[in-house]
Amino acid sequence: MSLPAFRFRYDQILEQALAGEHRLLVSIPTGPFEPGRHVRRVQQALIDAGFALPEHGADSAYGPETADAVVRFWTEQRIFPNDGVVGVQTMQTLDAIFVDEVPFPPPPHQPGDLSVDDVLEAVQGVESANPGKTTEAILTMIPRLYYTGIIPTA
Repeated sequence: MSLPAFRFRYDQILEQALAGEHRLLVSIPTGPFEPGRHVRRVQQALIDAGFALPEHGADSAYGPETADAVVRFWTEQRIFPNDGVVGVQTMQTLDAIFVDEVPFPPPPHQPGDLSVDDVLEAVQGVESANPGKTTEAILTMIPRLYYTGIIPTA
């Protein structure tokens, strides 16, 4: 199974969650919490869908604040049981919400708005969408996606 929404695409752990082979949950309220980019993607999707994470934000750790946001998300979406676990239903629903999202938003207007993680995600997305391309070709494509007309195409 694959996730067609660009923000989740090619994330093996989230695809495992969609397939029922992995679940994000808080097993011990005091930690340790599951870390990773996949957690950050879910957290950012929750924030973008209107479910704030005011204390920690998208910190890449699946803790109680994230689980509470998932509970609120499930309540609004009428998904049960409402247990704060990210699994098949959560990923299906989040993916459906973001499937039509534009994969590369316009470039930020202020210096520093693009994080290293954002750049790495962009590189991985372009690499995945262009198998067989050289590293040089990939790195040439990325600025063109953001700054068309500025960099010569020849």
